[in-house]
Amino acid sequence: MKKIIFLVLLVCAFGIASPTIAQDTSSESLKCDMPTLQSLMDKFSEALQKVKDAKPTDPIKVSNVLQTMANLANDTRAACDGLAFSGNKQQVLGPVTIPVGIYRAKATTSGAILVDVTVTDGECGSRTSGEQKNVFALNKDEAKDGAEAVFTSKGCTALIQVSLVDAPWQLDFERISTD
Repeated sequence: MKKIIFLVLLVCAFGIASPTIAQDTSSESLKCDMPTLQSLMDKFSEALQKVKDAKPTDPIKVSNVLQTMANLANDTRAACDGLAFSGNKQQVLGPVTIPVGIYRAKATTSGAILVDVTVTDGECGSRTSGEQKNVFALNKDEAKDGAEAVFTSKGCTALIQVSLVDAPWQLDFERISTD
């Protein structure tokens, strides 16, 4: 058990420091509960078996499996932080409290999606959009493997508007730093 906990911590650290290989989470509804954690551990066990089956001289295969494990941990952490959302239609989420920090915002969908944030209190927004309100404006298939943006919060409450959707979607805010 100690080895698994150590590996989970190692994988989480590895996932933060390396590029993300997106996974399809749009069909799953992540929750922060014991069954989800047990499911995550089962998926880790499957991934570990893949590492054992991989050729020891093929670091790319091992790296890909470790990245998959990191993605699973990051998506679950977003759910536990209360910052994982999914749906099939356009909607307004919130008000949502986004604690101080730097986040990786990730949208996953096979369709188009527009994500806008309207701050009602405090200060937060996307560094990559050039304006505070727009986080994602993506056409069909641009986020099928996941699209990412840096999102910062100095502590805010906001409404998140998801619109122009034509397929199921997943939106996660994974906290990277508390700065």
